[in-house]
This record gives sequence, structure tokens and C-alpha cells, in this order.
Amino acid sequence: VEKQKKGYPYYVNLHGLANIYMKLGDFTNAIKYFKQCLDYKEDSEITIGSHVNLGAIYGFKKEYESSNYYLKKINSLCKEQNNFQCQSLSALNMGENYEDIGKHKEALEYYEESLEIAKKSELYGIESITNQNIGRILYLQKRYEESKLYFLNALHIALAYDLLNQQKEIYLKLKEIAVYQNDYQSAYALMTRYSEVKDSIAKMQNDQD
Repeated sequence: VEKQKKGYPYYVNLHGLANIYMKLGDFTNAIKYFKQCLDYKEDSEITIGSHVNLGAIYGFKKEYESSNYYLKKINSLCKEQNNFQCQSLSALNMGENYEDIGKHKEALEYYEESLEIAKKSELYGIESITNQNIGRILYLQKRYEESKLYFLNALHIALAYDLLNQQKEIYLKLKEIAVYQNDYQSAYALMTRYSEVKDSIAKMQNDQD
């Protein structure tokens, strides 16, 4: 990108170019241009978007330290601006980074932060995902009754908003918990619901083909 007078049009174009490179999987150039966008402080959307995308790219590359660096910066910036969606989402992403490297204590702390904000701000999609993520960690820790409560919270949202893929995943986990608790009647009913939702998803996909 040629140097020009660096104002709003310059950084809009630069940010757009970085997004194109990211979609193409050219992360080297995407990182280069997103970092240049961080110099522009006059437009919060460009600044926030660049931090979020840098966090996402580094997370995808499993460079979690770099990913969390940008996610923590954006989390702080969003707190200053009372941008609750950005705040909740960045905490969720940091939780996923820590979960990926097996640091479940830290992951749960960030998930709980994300969940608290999402519930207060009625961010139902983030709330459902975060409930699932907490439930998944508690399940791995064999805290089955606690895990079930989070999965049921996630299921309530997934049913309300017809989120079939999430319903499918949740029914399967609830079935596994029921088996561990020797509740085979519930396990059978949950497996039936899982199969029904799975069939509905397959039918929808076939109808689109």
C-alpha cells in the first residue's frame, strides 16, 4: 500500500485490504496491515476490528500469547467505551485460548466474565456458547451436576432461537452426563432428541442442494 496522507479513507482501504488477505488465508499480510490500522485512533470500529482480527488470526495459528495480547487490549478498550458485545466476545475468545492449552481455571474465569456481561446485555448467542463452554470444562472435570445446569441453560436459548446445531451438540452432552449418572431413561430420551435434530439438519441441507 503506497503511503499517502493518512486519514480515514487510507485506513478504511487498509483495513479492507487486511480483511481480504485474512479471507484468502494470507495471514502474514493480514497481520501486517491490521497492525498498521492500529495507528489510527480516530475511528473505534477500525481499531476494535483490527484488534479482534489480530486476536483471531493468532488464535487460529495457535500463537496464544500473541492472541491474548490483542484480546486483552481490546477488552480494556471496550470496557472504556461500554461496548458490552465486544467486551463479552473478547473474554469468550480468551477463554477458548486458555481452554485449548489445557488451562481450565483461567478459561473458566474468562468464560464467567463473558457470561455475566452477555446475560446483562441480552447477548443470547454469546450467552449460549459460553454456557456450553463452561459445561464442557465441568464435564471434563467430572462435575456432572454443575455441567448439566450450564448445558440446560444453553439448551433453553438454543430452543428459543431455533439453533439446531447447538441443540444437537447439547443433547449429546446431556445424554453422556445422564449415562455417567446411571440415568438411562433420560439418556435414551436425550439420544432420541439428538437423532431427531440431526435428521432435521440433514433434511434442511438436502433441501438446499
